[in-house]
Amino acid sequence: EPVVRWVQYLRAFDAKAFQSDYRWWDISSPENLGQMPLNAPSVFNYYHPDNLLAGQPAYAPVTAPEFELATANAVAGWSSFGVWGMIEGFKPGSDAARHAVPNYTYYNGLAQSDTTKLVDELALVLTAAKLTTNFRTKLIDAANKLTLDANTPASERTKMVIWLIVNSPEYLIQK
Repeated sequence: EPVVRWVQYLRAFDAKAFQSDYRWWDISSPENLGQMPLNAPSVFNYYHPDNLLAGQPAYAPVTAPEFELATANAVAGWSSFGVWGMIEGFKPGSDAARHAVPNYTYYNGLAQSDTTKLVDELALVLTAAKLTTNFRTKLIDAANKLTLDANTPASERTKMVIWLIVNSPEYLIQK
């Protein structure tokens, strides 16, 4: 579920606001999460129990309620939400004291010195170390290609790797 993924992300990076309360607004549009906590449309939550997986043959349909929310708009919305709602911190309005800001300090240190360890640590926290070997290799290569200098701090490398992971099937599909 998008909201569960988002909350897991905030917990993984110990996101905190400067004040104890957060301001929430409707994040149920496909451009955001496609769900609003505590506002399910029916007693079946956000899923119809008889939802069929798209593209299945009629003679062997597969029931997959959890994929009802996995539309093209929802996938694009998750990616867009990931940039400003997760990577940069959840910023509801202009009140900076209520922004839920993740803490990347530890990972920024790894981004500076050891990209392999950076990828492995982020994979452990975000996917229980379930990245495919091919995707892991590509993440390490991408991280190494991002040259760090005065204009590109280590935090940019950290954010890039995180963003690629949270948009991967390894993060999006809980196994």
